[in-house]
Amino acid sequence: MVNDFISMIAAAFLAVIAVYIANHLSRKFRGKALPKWAMPTAAGVAMLGYTIYAEYAWFPNVERNLPQGTVVAQQIEGRMIYRPWTYAAPLTTRFIALEGLAREGDFTRGNLLLIARWKQPVLVPVVFDCAEGRRADLMEGATFAQGALSNGTWRKLSPDDPVLTTACAGG
Repeated sequence: MVNDFISMIAAAFLAVIAVYIANHLSRKFRGKALPKWAMPTAAGVAMLGYTIYAEYAWFPNVERNLPQGTVVAQQIEGRMIYRPWTYAAPLTTRFIALEGLAREGDFTRGNLLLIARWKQPVLVPVVFDCAEGRRADLMEGATFAQGALSNGTWRKLSPDDPVLTTACAGG
């Protein structure tokens, strides 16, 4: 977040410098200066432009830097009233990825990565029962061995659930 703030300020600073140079050249060649509102407007447009760019570049940058063998199973996109540009192009604010998938008969084991912008990623060890279309989180003492779940609960998933489909397809 600090990097985005510094980059946004740098974009505004560069815009101010560009307007300053344009103003100087305008006086020299046209004999009159640019309007007084040009500099603050350019700074504001640069800050807004960089913010929009950073919001849309976040997901592709994170996806590109995921460890090899990690597969994005689902993107969660949203439209927000305070970000009107998201109505033209929805913004990916978080996503679910799978890593370390291993097939054991009708079951697939691996890790579910829950990744959201500005938040720490959450890693959840999981097992999918591909034949029954369900998932169990292997947390808080839950274990899975030889096709049997101990101390855990199966959650029934929709047959078209993108995470289940990706896991059972092997990533």
